[in-house]
Amino acid sequence: MTDKRVLSNGRNVRRLSVIVRYEAIRSFYNLLYPVYSLAQFKYLFLNLLHVCLGKLNFKLVIMKSLSFLGIIFFPYMALAQANYIFPEFIQGEVYYKGSAVAASVNYNLFLSDVLVMDGSKKKRLTNVDKIEYVSAGNRRFIPLNDNSFGEILISGGLTLAVKYSGDIDRAEHTKNISKLSLNKMLDSGNPVPEGITIKVDSVYYLIKEKNEQKKFYLPGANVAKASHSGINRLFAKYKLEINAFIENNNTDFSSFYSLKQLVEFCEKYTE
Repeated sequence: MTDKRVLSNGRNVRRLSVIVRYEAIRSFYNLLYPVYSLAQFKYLFLNLLHVCLGKLNFKLVIMKSLSFLGIIFFPYMALAQANYIFPEFIQGEVYYKGSAVAASVNYNLFLSDVLVMDGSKKKRLTNVDKIEYVSAGNRRFIPLNDNSFGEILISGGLTLAVKYSGDIDRAEHTKNISKLSLNKMLDSGNPVPEGITIKVDSVYYLIKEKNEQKKFYLPGANVAKASHSGINRLFAKYKLEINAFIENNNTDFSSFYSLKQLVEFCEKYTE
């Protein structure tokens, strides 16, 4: 005969396990609630639910969810719109010198550009040379020197930004579909055609704060791709010191953490 105390203890253990897991989830939520909205947690929960149902790839969902929560450095394809960073256009502001304009914004991966809603139409921003940056939720995007935008990762005298660039791998029967034509298809509400895989590349940029005492700046002169030659162009006066730092630290211009160290080192030369 089965000992009732054993059954009771088993139920208690399971009940305790559920309580512990619930308390862990609640503590995690309370920890992050001041930073993240309920909508963001709902998005994460629904993505994880889809994983459990076998409808989505776990790795892709984690990358998307982290990015939607504002944890950057994970470019991703959104559920609702595979050609945008955010699953839908969100409230933001376009900051000009001395003024800001509210707008519904999103970042198009194929265009590497910030788009705004104008009624029911999606439009690229004009007068980009007069824009300081664009906010979208708790994230900010800055104009680069090639008619594109990058997301600000580190802001200061030397700003580090990353430009997301969408590309596609095609099967033989979809080889005639270009990035721009696919972008139009997705904007029209069509799904990604079978045989096409969207991938996202990241390119880092360095933006040196302009010296307002200078009366003239060539367009894009204070912006450079994160590279050895790029940082030397921005800091020609301190080339020897910066080159020594790069050599001693084996700076990897494709690594955020390596670039973070370089930006912190160069900050003293921006004053």
